[in-house]
Amino acid sequence: MRPSLQSSVNFEFARLEWRALPSGALFLPAEDLLVVSDLHLGKSYSFASRGQLLPPSEVDLSLDLLVSEVRSSQAARLVCLGDSFHDSASIEGISSSHFDTLESLSDEIEWTWVTGNHDEEILKFSEQLPFKDRVVGSLPCGEVLLEHQPPSDIPPDEDPLFRVFGHFHPKMRIMLSGNMKTTGKCFLASEKRLCMPAFGAFAGGLNIENPALSAAVGQTKMTILCRPPNIYRVDPDRIVRN
Repeated sequence: MRPSLQSSVNFEFARLEWRALPSGALFLPAEDLLVVSDLHLGKSYSFASRGQLLPPSEVDLSLDLLVSEVRSSQAARLVCLGDSFHDSASIEGISSSHFDTLESLSDEIEWTWVTGNHDEEILKFSEQLPFKDRVVGSLPCGEVLLEHQPPSDIPPDEDPLFRVFGHFHPKMRIMLSGNMKTTGKCFLASEKRLCMPAFGAFAGGLNIENPALSAAVGQTKMTILCRPPNIYRVDPDRIVRN
């Protein structure tokens, strides 16, 4: 039986109602807040500088999708959970029109940038970015801490905090009807931790069975597969195991 088609998935985490979107974004209605993670803007330029090719439309696709989600959700606030830029070389591949888009969008919405392992120095010190005053290491939201990645020295089941984070780019493969399979990025959640998929185009992904994801998230209680324009809450028995 094929999972039912949905344009969003509503769920409860940390006693709050969240809405997962096919793009990999999260919307929190109670806070009028849109959350995305791991845009990796400029990744194609950075890879090209090392002789590896990705579609050069990567920045356009990611920014167009971000603008679309901001406007369709009508959120008042936007948080990017780190690795918004791929690395220092990636800045050189982002055109003035791309920066104009970023600046224009930042005029429309209260935008907070959480630093990640790829872009902390860029966000804090690049003279090309007009929003250094909106850069933070993490952001409390009620009982939830929004951050790029959780601490490795606190086991998920012993964590005193609820955490929403990115960094790992989770993806999964599921079984459909007739032995057909499909793969896509996904949300992965335990009781205390929620890992978001990468929002950026061509950002890549890590299989949910990877030990690093298990250590970061803990015992999985919910998986949501993104296959734009649809999104599915997935039963565990549908997951294709390696």
